[in-house]
Amino acid sequence: MNDDIYTLIRGHRPLLISLPHVGTLIPETLRGRLVDRALAVEDTDWFLDRLYGFAADLGASMLVSRHSRFVVDLNRPSDCLLYTSDAADE
Repeated sequence: MNDDIYTLIRGHRPLLISLPHVGTLIPETLRGRLVDRALAVEDTDWFLDRLYGFAADLGASMLVSRHSRFVVDLNRPSDCLLYTSDAADE
């Protein structure tokens, strides 16, 4: 199941680089519930995966999200809502 949410690249050094907001995937079943700004995934951390791409070659582990943070935010507990329906409309 987690393979659908994120990619984990296991390195051999004691370093984990987390890129929780680079994902852009929004499943079709959720698209109708989101406003246009959310569908544009404008709050994505664009290109961080490229910026830190060298780290895996140096042996670091990497946790890279696949889904938009509107679907799952990998660095927040599931009961902590970053975006509410009011905030998403702003």
